[in-house]
Amino acid sequence: MYFNVAVDGATHLWRERFPEGTPEQITTGPDEEEGLAVTADGKSLISSVGARTASVWTHDAAGERAVSAEGSASNPMLSSDGKRVYYLLKKNASAPAELWSTELPTGRSTLALPGVSMTEFDLSADGRMVVFTAGRGLEPSIFLAPLDRSAAPRKIVQGGR
Repeated sequence: MYFNVAVDGATHLWRERFPEGTPEQITTGPDEEEGLAVTADGKSLISSVGARTASVWTHDAAGERAVSAEGSASNPMLSSDGKRVYYLLKKNASAPAELWSTELPTGRSTLALPGVSMTEFDLSADGRMVVFTAGRGLEPSIFLAPLDRSAAPRKIVQGGR
């Protein structure tokens, strides 16, 4: 049997001998495979291969422009003063999502919390703190961190969303 499996956010091709066998991943890498067909003679597989990307865009008096850096961006959030947009960015399908920010007037993008992966985030009303979930599986933890990097992220809830 051949099939698509999504593991850690990336979809790849797997196979398993029938009726007894162990699932085995047969494709890897930053690109993903979607859809699967086996030729009539059973000697070849056909799949769509590519990289998923998503961008954060802004529209203002100057027109439309991409805000996010290369990769796949999600969960955009505007700062309370409207001068900065925060978003999660994955450089490739197997990379962790990291919090980035872009200054809208200049277009300058920076990694907000280097080395910190997260799945969701929210900003404090004053824009000084970020609360985020991190961790895999059914029990991610909730952390709090200052955006000026004056202290390391602090776990405030073990297991939660």
